[in-house]
Amino acid sequence: MPDVLIVDDDLYACSELRSLLESSPFGPFSIMECHSGEQGIRALRRHCPTFLFFDPSLPDSRGNQFQRQVLGTAPGISAIIVTQLKMFDLVYEAINCGLKGYLLKPVLPFELLSLMERLIHVRVSPWSTKSPKRHEESLATTRTSSIQIVVEYVKDHYQEPLNIADAARQVYLSPSHFSHLFKKETGVTFIEFVTAVRLDQAKKLLRTTNVPVEVIAQQTGFGTGSYFATTFRRLQGQSPRSYRQNFSRLYQHKIAKY
Repeated sequence: MPDVLIVDDDLYACSELRSLLESSPFGPFSIMECHSGEQGIRALRRHCPTFLFFDPSLPDSRGNQFQRQVLGTAPGISAIIVTQLKMFDLVYEAINCGLKGYLLKPVLPFELLSLMERLIHVRVSPWSTKSPKRHEESLATTRTSSIQIVVEYVKDHYQEPLNIADAARQVYLSPSHFSHLFKKETGVTFIEFVTAVRLDQAKKLLRTTNVPVEVIAQQTGFGTGSYFATTFRRLQGQSPRSYRQNFSRLYQHKIAKY
């Protein structure tokens, strides 16, 4: 039984939406496509999916005929309009009919993912076997998974320029939503986390190599030696050179003892 039914005669739009859903952190989803209103209603009756994405401009449906059929057939389904039409009347009609969302083509990843998170959080589906507690647990797991993806990404790419927009794209979230979620899950801001990872790597190089401070700054993503020194002193209470000298003296003292 499919989790998601896509009803749209635009094959390219179907393919793009399927790709976004399959790569989202909320999956895996079982997805079925139909390319006419008649096929869509038959599939809806036969398979009872949880989510329905449809374009109201289907060639074999007039006006809101298809969405009336949808809500008559499966009144508890999470149905979302996906269209190129940016019309207030269409949005108003969708809300009044009880549809759960409205997406404009081309669908933006963070808009789709934000909508899916909201729907998974509040959905009460007539075909769902999960309790509200299990839905909440599933949502929490998804959030944690999204943040873990970013954490690993930062650890692998700390040498490169990193910003919130780039990180949010990795998990298909808007920058503002990602920032809030990252702080909630980790207890620090994204920038604070990136700085901490870079600082740990820089300290390791200071302890184990004779590479110049300016080069370490470049190799660990700080960019300039002056910015690195300022950040290091602010967080460590001493300059990078002092840290290296103090560690070297401590190490030599321990060697001498043995």
